Amino acid sequence: MASQLEILSNAIRSRLTSLVETLVYPLENPLVSPESLTDTDLQPFKIRRLDFDIENTPDPDSDILFDPLPQSKFNRHRINDKRARAENPLYLSVYPKVPEERKREWAPRNFASFVYSHLREWVTYFPRRGVTDLERYIGWDPIWFVISLLVSHIAGISFADNYNSIPNPYILNGSCHDMRRDSAKQWYIRARNEWTTRKGDVPIFPHLVLWVQQNCVGHDGFLQYSEIASLLTSMHARAFQRDIPADDLHPEDCDDTDGLQKFEHNPERLQKYPFAFKEECCFPILMVSFLGTDARLLFAYMDADTLVIRQSKLYSFEQPETAPWNLFARWLVGTPVEGGV
Repeated sequence: MASQLEILSNAIRSRLTSLVETLVYPLENPLVSPESLTDTDLQPFKIRRLDFDIENTPDPDSDILFDPLPQSKFNRHRINDKRARAENPLYLSVYPKVPEERKREWAPRNFASFVYSHLREWVTYFPRRGVTDLERYIGWDPIWFVISLLVSHIAGISFADNYNSIPNPYILNGSCHDMRRDSAKQWYIRARNEWTTRKGDVPIFPHLVLWVQQNCVGHDGFLQYSEIASLLTSMHARAFQRDIPADDLHPEDCDDTDGLQKFEHNPERLQKYPFAFKEECCFPILMVSFLGTDARLLFAYMDADTLVIRQSKLYSFEQPETAPWNLFARWLVGTPVEGGV
């Protein structure tokens, strides 16, 4: 017999399915047309936008289910600026040096891609005080960014990157990008992080961290359609993610594929496994949204049948020397908060 939490969790899954079938899957839908979305645009779909102050640690009774890495701990392991400049001539050179007329031809996604790449290096690669070279390079894969330097050594938490997440929740329920619409509505999840901590045989953190590249600029006080769509796609996928034992990822005698591939080729096999988070009712997501030379943080969760999205102000990364790399890094390697809102 299903518990009350399971019943509520299933109701939220139905609500998320309704939202993606209305606002994500159809090429034409009520939120696609506006350049930016007002609170009035969102209200009919029970989507509520709130402010998100990322410059202060949330109160213990806050609805924000992430805590940033404490500033004091971050300061002890700040980037070794002198070594970073010596090792990498492009340190703090975020954008290629090209004629201004060429830059004017770039789409917002080009700028967003450069900011994303540099922020990932800020978190994963640049030398930090109190971290040995051995620890640094053990945690560094130049292609896949498998283990974050800040996360693995400094934050001290078990944190998996989208390239080694098992099982990938997007197999049945959506994609990591959407390029079907006009360019300004396109989005691309460049990285997706999750916690791998389990209590017994059960995963305990449904929290996701998304690094999402948009192809538009943003405006304070408004959401972009691509932000709504990428949040909904990921939350829906997470809600329907199955919990597959590691042993079941090995090939069966009749299989000619291994691991996740056998589920990708035969997704109906997933149906026999329980939901990974069968009693979860919030499905919290922290997103860094890259919008041209700006970026902001969004925190989203389900509150019964309402999608709540907290939105920080826009921060400029146009001038690398004064951009808030550290502020964003502290949140991106922060700690998930257990429990619902």
